[in-house]
Amino acid sequence: MFHKANDAHLGHHTHCTGQIARALRYGIPAVVPIRNPVDAITSSVFALGNKDVDSEVYRYLAFYRWVEPRIDSVVLAPFETIITDFNQVIRLVNEKYGTEFNYIDDLEGATEQIRRYFDDLFDNRSEKEGRLKWAPAVVRDALPGFLFSMEEQKNSALRWKPIPVPGREEGKKELEPLVSNHKYIGQAQALYDHLTSRPMT
Repeated sequence: MFHKANDAHLGHHTHCTGQIARALRYGIPAVVPIRNPVDAITSSVFALGNKDVDSEVYRYLAFYRWVEPRIDSVVLAPFETIITDFNQVIRLVNEKYGTEFNYIDDLEGATEQIRRYFDDLFDNRSEKEGRLKWAPAVVRDALPGFLFSMEEQKNSALRWKPIPVPGREEGKKELEPLVSNHKYIGQAQALYDHLTSRPMT
């Protein structure tokens, strides 16, 4: 979305503290997305396809506990704001860091372009080769695509496609009770509530 209005190099989708630490060290603007833990962890567990709720709860807690003492040095961006009004995120970055990044003139149009891009990317199959032209890095790095059946690859694409997909929402609903009833989900929720209770700056 950011690239719709700005020509700048971005680091994204790493979900690791090292990238943020490097940004802070060199004075690079850093945006840290945050999402309700039940939704975030359920989505992550479904994407990975392993039902390892324990690991994802611990990862959530470890990540945001690391972020907490550094909260004044980053822009904490709620997931809902990112997907509904990305210009607000750009405004917060400009205000905090004194930057002059451009706003997106047509948010609705940009959102639709992104949706079409992912529809094309994830639906672009090569049946003759017996594999998808797209595969998530975590899957591609673990095993070559040709070791997966087409059905397995399509299911993988369903899990990883970063826009709403009916089949994925149904699968996530089945996982929600496992996440909601986890023994440490209360700690994750309390951490989320604490971090998001602060004014967005």
